[in-house]
Amino acid sequence: MNYLLSYQNSNLFADPFEMAKFTTSTHGNPQLVDKAGYEYQKHKTDLSGVRIYWRCVKNRNLKCKARMATENNCIVQQTGEHNH
Repeated sequence: MNYLLSYQNSNLFADPFEMAKFTTSTHGNPQLVDKAGYEYQKHKTDLSGVRIYWRCVKNRNLKCKARMATENNCIVQQTGEHNH
């Protein structure tokens, strides 16, 4: 096996965090938009104020469990899947 080739093709050189894209809702509240176009509303902020947790805007209407977390305008965590 060619270890150099497999090392070069690995994701070690990829940026692990996706830059977050933000917009505002019709009520003027901040929203996060992912690559697929799903929108998230701000849910809470951790005690340090660095990590912000977001949940899908369809959370109440459709019981969507998709969530995101951002730090310094980067998406650092994604959990759940959209059901819509």
